[in-house]
Amino acid sequence: MMKDKNFYTSLAIKMNTTSIDDAKRAYAGILKLIVGTCLSNGKIELPDLGTFKLSAYKERPVDIVVGGRRTGERMIVDATEVLKFRACRKLREYLNK
Repeated sequence: MMKDKNFYTSLAIKMNTTSIDDAKRAYAGILKLIVGTCLSNGKIELPDLGTFKLSAYKERPVDIVVGGRRTGERMIVDATEVLKFRACRKLREYLNK
């Protein structure tokens, strides 16, 4: 896994700049675009990368497991929203070479 400093340094190099601050601003801008668009439209498609989609999970009962064994008790897990990512075909084909 890449640490923050290494990530921003690598991003700056790929952006053809020496400014780590520029890389941080670019990355923050992309994140704001993804989150903002997903919150307002439910999804965003990024060219040559894939689709981020906001998905809702309903409230549901689950079994309580302790030490790998079910206790026989159930609890309710609250409804929640999660951000899912699906890579586009072009990216999947590139990664599966």
